[in-house]
Amino acid sequence: MRYVGQQQCGCALQAWHGNAPPQVAVVLPMTGMAEAGKLQAEKAIDVMQARGHTNLSGGLLLALQTLYRIPAADATAVESVLVFTDGKANYGITKQDALEKATR
Repeated sequence: MRYVGQQQCGCALQAWHGNAPPQVAVVLPMTGMAEAGKLQAEKAIDVMQARGHTNLSGGLLLALQTLYRIPAADATAVESVLVFTDGKANYGITKQDALEKATR
């Protein structure tokens, strides 16, 4: 992992695919953001496409699991999940209150 100040920089990418049922998949496991990792992330992003059936809950829950798997010794003070979506949550957990409860 690359250090900025005292913090490590890493990135993981998940995507959901519009098959029936939509599958959530890791397209880039947690990867350090040195030059080689940045290139891997860029390549993974370049091949992503909108495919319909947005399983927003599946993607969000998988992202949170990825954060929870980071060993305590590698954890930083700032851990974030950024969600980029092409549409409305229309598969998986679609109600806001149920999604909030599932992420606690």
